Amino acid sequence: MQTLVAIFAGLMLFACAPTPALAAESFPTRPLRFIVPAPPGGITDIPARVIADRMREHMNNQTLVVDNRSGAGGIVGAVIAKEARPDGYTLFYAHAAALAFLPALMPKLPYRILEDFEPVIHTVRSPMACVVKADGPFRSVQDMIEAAKSRPKGLTYGTAGTGNASHLLGLMLAKDAKVSLTPIHYRGDAPAVQDLIAGQIDFFTAGAIKPQVDSGRLRVLATTGAQRWFTFPDAPTFQELGFPGVELYGFSGIMAPKGTPAAVTQRVNRAANEALKDASVRERLMGIGFEIVGGEPEDFRRFLTREINRYKRIGAENNLVLE
Repeated sequence: MQTLVAIFAGLMLFACAPTPALAAESFPTRPLRFIVPAPPGGITDIPARVIADRMREHMNNQTLVVDNRSGAGGIVGAVIAKEARPDGYTLFYAHAAALAFLPALMPKLPYRILEDFEPVIHTVRSPMACVVKADGPFRSVQDMIEAAKSRPKGLTYGTAGTGNASHLLGLMLAKDAKVSLTPIHYRGDAPAVQDLIAGQIDFFTAGAIKPQVDSGRLRVLATTGAQRWFTFPDAPTFQELGFPGVELYGFSGIMAPKGTPAAVTQRVNRAANEALKDASVRERLMGIGFEIVGGEPEDFRRFLTREINRYKRIGAENNLVLE
């Protein structure tokens, strides 16, 4: 008799337990945390804050707190996010370096982006602009290519660091144009731009470059997207100019620690997609130069897989390994 009572009690508890669907609909019941592996006010932090602020309307009005954990190109924040409890309350809002460049080029990276995390949504992306000194000799990409072919050591270009987007872009262009291009590595965009304006390097490729272009100090020769970038609509893409392998975006998106329930990641995905549809969010982000992406978790997984494999190939072709 006692056994029957115990079985009946167990069945009643099971019947009263919330189903995964119901649990997902009640999620979240407390504030969430966005770990951002970059400093406040930067090109990753801004979209994280704009999107998080609007997502709360679609997440039971719970606050999403941005927690900046910069360091080591994104590794510090990634490791913290990787070790978080996989319950959906800690999310990783990461940039292209942490999501693709480092996983492709650093064999000893202390995390595996597609094994230690669940893709949630690809939020935004931004092409880059190839710029030269406004009063310099180059008026077109073809001018640059011809100059590179005529010089024993080709042209010099600035990068924001080894394995950075600007470095990889130069490797792509050198291959497609069949010319020598010598990278000059800097600690970030600002010193590279200063040397470009001073005539110390020949060109640089960057995303947040519009103020220097508008001021008349720099000239845009081409952009790196598949289509023309609305920030510089008169500039052709490298693909238009006959360089099909030169395509690169800075981008960011949301990941969750491995093991986060699928119903929860879908809930976050829906909230982020709704935020990205908001007119004020789109105006704010596009005003900075971001293209809005959105989509499903599997879309983001396919994109990351493709990007990582592409940069692995570029690294192998150029003996580029990050330690």
